[in-house]
Amino acid sequence: MTGEIPSLWPATLQEASIVTPKSNLCRQAEVISEMTTGRVLGEVHTKVLGRELTHTFGLVIPGLEGYRHFVLRIRHYLDAPYPLRMFNSETDDTFHEAPDELEFMRALKGHLNSDRILGVI
Repeated sequence: MTGEIPSLWPATLQEASIVTPKSNLCRQAEVISEMTTGRVLGEVHTKVLGRELTHTFGLVIPGLEGYRHFVLRIRHYLDAPYPLRMFNSETDDTFHEAPDELEFMRALKGHLNSDRILGVI
């Protein structure tokens, strides 16, 4: 066999257009930084534990000695971004389950518009 070695991967991999939960959180981190002209920064940290990913989203206030405020964390399996579980507290294990991106975005918007988060900003 001579010549170029062909790709054996499915062509559908190139068409994948899934917006991951982490991508959504990173975008919200960018937006809050832009909206506040850097007075409030968003940050996302990811950890892998077994078969699960955990993304923690927080706010950083540079003018307050880099004060960090927990906003939420989400968990989902490595092989499937949905359903996911969204936790609004660092200490409480109560969560909201989002079966798909639409529900996650709805719940995320509600949380980011809550009095608790707006009070920090």
